[in-house]
Amino acid sequence: MIVRHLIPAAWLAWALYWWIAARGTKATQWRESAASRLLHVAPLIAAFLLLSPTRMPNRSVTVVGIGAALTVAGLAFAVWARRHLGRNWSGTITLKVDHDLITSGPYRHVRHPIYSGLLLAFAGSAIATGGLRGVLAFFLAAFAIWRRVRLEEQVMRRQFGAVYEDYARHVGAVFPGIGLRRPCLALLRAKTRGMDSRFAAAAAILSMTRPSPKQVHAMTRSTAFSSFVYVANSDTQDLSVFGLRPDGELTALASVAVQRPVQLGRSMVLAPSPDRRPLYAAYLSGPDRPVVAAFAIAAATGSVERLGATPLPAASAYLSTDRTGRFLFSASFAGNKVTVNAIGPNGAVGEVLQVIPTEAKAHCIVADRSNRFVLHTSLGADLIYQRRFDPMTGRLSPNEPLSVSGRPHSGPRFIEFAPHAGVAYVINELDGAVDVLSYTEATGTLGPLVQTISTLPDGFTGKPWSADIHMHPDGRFLYVSERTSSVLGAFAIDRANGRLTRIGFYATARQPRAFGIDPAGAWLLAAGQLSDTVACHAIDANSGALTLQREYAVGKNPTWVEVLAP
Repeated sequence: MIVRHLIPAAWLAWALYWWIAARGTKATQWRESAASRLLHVAPLIAAFLLLSPTRMPNRSVTVVGIGAALTVAGLAFAVWARRHLGRNWSGTITLKVDHDLITSGPYRHVRHPIYSGLLLAFAGSAIATGGLRGVLAFFLAAFAIWRRVRLEEQVMRRQFGAVYEDYARHVGAVFPGIGLRRPCLALLRAKTRGMDSRFAAAAAILSMTRPSPKQVHAMTRSTAFSSFVYVANSDTQDLSVFGLRPDGELTALASVAVQRPVQLGRSMVLAPSPDRRPLYAAYLSGPDRPVVAAFAIAAATGSVERLGATPLPAASAYLSTDRTGRFLFSASFAGNKVTVNAIGPNGAVGEVLQVIPTEAKAHCIVADRSNRFVLHTSLGADLIYQRRFDPMTGRLSPNEPLSVSGRPHSGPRFIEFAPHAGVAYVINELDGAVDVLSYTEATGTLGPLVQTISTLPDGFTGKPWSADIHMHPDGRFLYVSERTSSVLGAFAIDRANGRLTRIGFYATARQPRAFGIDPAGAWLLAAGQLSDTVACHAIDANSGALTLQREYAVGKNPTWVEVLAP
């Protein structure tokens, strides 16, 4: 029958297109090993042999027609995804030079649409083949695709860091909202329950549209708290944990002792990993004993469990991870240095990989959005250092130039990168101003000063003491804190050039050293060092203006705030 020959013809046409399209792709900077490639190529070859038309039994035209339709549809979808990927594609797992993260077209719906199409095509061919051979062929193909997806996910997370993490939170891997495990289990259950093999693969496909128990549980859980809030209290040496409801109400969940209080006069600082599961806290465990502790966060409850503590070369004033979560950066204000530590597979902090001396009062270190460059500040020398970063080894090396000078006696403290317009925002502690600097992402270097704008409210008197700076999640607003006047400043961002326009200044908790913004961009929570409270402010979605809702008691001397999605 003609329809019986449609399946091998479709696979042959697909293979021919794949071979032709392999030409003209971007240069490769990293490629998986031949041994690794064999582990997913061999099962695919075996699957093709099992689905050989010479082995296809006599089956009804209807069943073979359904299988052929699914095969052709799957291969057509894979070709569309391959064409949309353009020169970033490769037949092996590679990282291309100037590799782009594609999130449009079919990649808007799934992260690996080529594999979505191929899995559908294998399911169709398995239905047409039937019998144990068809089921086995589908499982072999699914295993090969599952393994490739896992390896590619590791490479993409390493390369694109938080950008890819955010993409992965909203877009399913192979099918919208789910991976490969559930359809494969459905196929196995169908077969073990005695279902005819011609319907077993179809059962697997139908299972893809049904929400899993874990998804149902997540939907139920999300109605309680939209985020969890973690406040580091330096004098009581504990973490205050809150649940943040969608209406802005905070519910105290726990007070977690980091250690028995030790009065050493140093601030405790926090940093989450990109996947928001491990939370890192740096503090002094005793005189001249700086450490960083890792805490595992339970997604369902927000509770934390200590994983362990690791010594640091010097007391940390700032922690951050690279965009993959494999390396931890620390800036030491007292020690005049920045350090890099490895992070283990379970999130625990590992050995020190690198220690780099700096000029006086290192206060911040952060990787840019490409994860290929790092900037760090020296508040005492009015310097911003520029370094290259190797996301494979975690090593920092000097960029060209190594540093740029800030305005005299400005005291560059923290840095925020704009998601657009090619600028970086630097809050200066000593003169109470934000500098808007041009930033070239291709080279990781700062350029000319675009703008300087004050963080001080009208009528300000006294010594400026600016502290924290954060971008609104949608990139339209920038917020800063100033400790002397106990105010938060709000600024609108011009997306074309990154320049700032003042929205207003708003009273908050006393001496707001740190604040955080919830992932939805609806609430800002500021910690007052002198009031021992966290103030919750509503953010106007249209204007960016703040409205104080309520203050909540926390531990003594709160110095850091993190607001994390469940």
